[in-house]
Amino acid sequence: MTGSFLEKGFNFNDIDIIIIYNKKLNELHLSKKIESMFGIKTHILLIDNKSLLEGFSSDPIYQLMLSKCVSSKRLIIKSTNRFDFKKLDLHLLKSKNLSDNFELLSGKEKYDLIRNVVAISLFIKNQKVNKESVDREIKIELRLDTKEIIENKIEKKSFSKEYEKYYSKTLNKIMNEIKNGSK
Repeated sequence: MTGSFLEKGFNFNDIDIIIIYNKKLNELHLSKKIESMFGIKTHILLIDNKSLLEGFSSDPIYQLMLSKCVSSKRLIIKSTNRFDFKKLDLHLLKSKNLSDNFELLSGKEKYDLIRNVVAISLFIKNQKVNKESVDREIKIELRLDTKEIIENKIEKKSFSKEYEKYYSKTLNKIMNEIKNGSK
């Protein structure tokens, strides 16, 4: 299990479950069974061990997701970052229009989009990607408190300037790597 369910307090909407399998499972059936047992919405990610290791080494969101998890078996993942800059560019695109849609988004949605950019930035700088490092980077680089973001108490004008600068810096690093022949 992973995700907000494991965070302090009771601010979660669902349970995120990763099932590492070596034979095909019925995801919909499992999800319905777990939801009926616990009475809460469930997101299930079925993944084989090879794909999990591949995702962990090339995707900062996997690293963020697995930085805090509970498992029935010890989960030890040792890998080095493998940069696929075209894939990272696609992930970054998700957060591109945050400033344009600022008024339409909830605090949680804003935090998720900010977290996405920061996780990618930390990953390409080859730094550790976990909730603590992401929140620390948000506080230092964007001068924001994550609690204020989630509670939707940030001001657009001051936020947008810092965010756009941080987003552009991250995008430029990725584009330079693509231009210089990286994946």
